[in-house]
Amino acid sequence: MTAKLLQHAALPSAVNQQDILDELAKLTPEELTKSRVKQAAEELDLTTIDTPKAIASRQPTRGSTQGSTVELPEIEPYDQAVNGIELCTAIAAAIDQHLHVDPEHRDAIVLWAIHSHCFDSFLHSPRLGFTGPTRNCGKSTAMMFMSHLVNRAMVTDNLSPAAFFRLAASHRPTFMIDEVDSWLKEDSNLPGAINGGFQHNGGVMRCAGDNNEVRQFSTFTPVVLAGIKLSSKLPPATLSRCVIVNMERAKHEEIPAPFDYRKHGNNLDTLAQMSARWVQDHEAEIGMVDPTMPDGCINRDADKWRPLAAIAEIVSGDWPARLKSAIRNEGEGSEPDAGELLVRTIAEIFEYHPKQYQTSIFTTDLIKRLLELDNDRWSHYNFKAFRDEDKPIQARQIAHLLKPYGVSPRTVRVAGATGKGYKRDVLDRIVARYLPQTSVTPSQLSNDTGFQQNRPVTQENNVTDKNRRKASNEAVCDVVTDRKDGCSDTLNISDTYAGIF
Repeated sequence: MTAKLLQHAALPSAVNQQDILDELAKLTPEELTKSRVKQAAEELDLTTIDTPKAIASRQPTRGSTQGSTVELPEIEPYDQAVNGIELCTAIAAAIDQHLHVDPEHRDAIVLWAIHSHCFDSFLHSPRLGFTGPTRNCGKSTAMMFMSHLVNRAMVTDNLSPAAFFRLAASHRPTFMIDEVDSWLKEDSNLPGAINGGFQHNGGVMRCAGDNNEVRQFSTFTPVVLAGIKLSSKLPPATLSRCVIVNMERAKHEEIPAPFDYRKHGNNLDTLAQMSARWVQDHEAEIGMVDPTMPDGCINRDADKWRPLAAIAEIVSGDWPARLKSAIRNEGEGSEPDAGELLVRTIAEIFEYHPKQYQTSIFTTDLIKRLLELDNDRWSHYNFKAFRDEDKPIQARQIAHLLKPYGVSPRTVRVAGATGKGYKRDVLDRIVARYLPQTSVTPSQLSNDTGFQQNRPVTQENNVTDKNRRKASNEAVCDVVTDRKDGCSDTLNISDTYAGIF
């Protein structure tokens, strides 16, 4: 090596190119200036592009600046057989104690948490979304709570698409992605990856390796999202794959024991182990059960609810009925677009006026009925208009909203008069196709509360009641792992939790 390089880089003598690169790699970023890299490239007969790469390949990891290896320990299944009804009841009771959600959402959360331990037994993995109208509604607390219940939780406040699909393929974690309302829209590729991972064969294509070989990365893995106003912040395609939990700011008395992972985390970890054991013992059933979905729950809605319905069916008791109630009472998740709302309102018009518009309806009458049924929405449809009389929805706007459904205004006859309007049979067709369960009267639960008609539902006295029971704020639940002498092979969780939940 020349004296020129030694003097400039302040390096000891080296016998070959590899030794020189090793010595350069020991320099700090401040010492390894551009001029030194350029000088080294000249002396080593390398390009200024290749030299930094050659040096970097020999640099040791510099502490936290290089991050840390992602490690997700496997959840060890519980060492006793677990009763499914007792398990679900205990998880529901824990939710009632630490979170403020309505009973239907609570029951869906219970089954979703268990699903994360066996998601690969299903064709789909529904996304779980915690949302609220503003801050301090318990979304982040719910995420921390869930991180102790699900399988292989990976909690993050931000995530790149590359990190998502590589971790999904290599670790198959349960992603817990918080604050999505503030950053998710900045990267349009991540929602696509999340959507693709909804189904078992979902994935992304990327060029990888030195030869840029096209490789497929599986993104099929559970995902939990949290953020403010997800109904307006997430893409519709993502929302349609989500079981949405609408949260609201809780009053002090509505949360018996505010969640503290230092006090309550170990007990939830034990419930996760119990979930893993229950899944392990029912693996064959989980893969085979095909629950009957409630009327009207079809297409993607059925895809996202079917895994939870299957688990509820195997758990038995009144859990099939509880999930059916959750499905029937599901919030909108994403607010329907104006076209869907218009079709829905047209269906209600025909419900209220079954004889008046048997063959056709004038556009002027349609606007009148729209304002009668939902005055606030349709009377202010043009809320940016300067003149008040321009605010209600206009005939041309109705035509525009119905056009994607293949419906156009035409000259029609009603009660001997003619004018522009719509044929009833054409409107009935799109109502039947897009709103199969439309009815003015809210749907009622049938007497058959299970998903399978030939399976009786047994009412359990120890199932968590929908009316919350106030627990002691001092209850830390440390007795979850206690054992009783002479207990049966199946752990009775209700006895274990006696006096706590």
